[in-house]
Amino acid sequence: MKRRVLHKLILTEISAVDRPCQAHALAVIVKWRSGPPANLAKRKEGRMPESFDACVSEIRKSGLSGCDALSAARRADPKAFAAYQADGHVSRPIFKAASASKAVVDFQAVVRAIAKRDGCARSAAMSCARREHPELFDAYQQA
Repeated sequence: MKRRVLHKLILTEISAVDRPCQAHALAVIVKWRSGPPANLAKRKEGRMPESFDACVSEIRKSGLSGCDALSAARRADPKAFAAYQADGHVSRPIFKAASASKAVVDFQAVVRAIAKRDGCARSAAMSCARREHPELFDAYQQA
């Protein structure tokens, strides 16, 4: 395949991934966010606006997308989010995920160990775990 060079190209946005999908593509430089945005510290110190909408706007200035900013603001100030939700801004309530039972956690740990041991896919590891540990699988199904 003949290579082509692009001229007069204007980049308006650059996105990076950790696994490129094209055969010869390389992920050379990638910035990775570690930890919450710096604006969340200002919120805790009381220097940010008190309304939930204003909090989301301030967090978006740090470079987060709208959904990520909403999530970060919800985690930063649960009381402001509860008031925001009570005012009718959220059409359905947002609940925290239920914690997994011990049986589920134990069986999933065995599945991960088998996948690592055998170097196989999760579905194959689940089949092996079901055969090797039937008591854990029964408890997993009952959970």
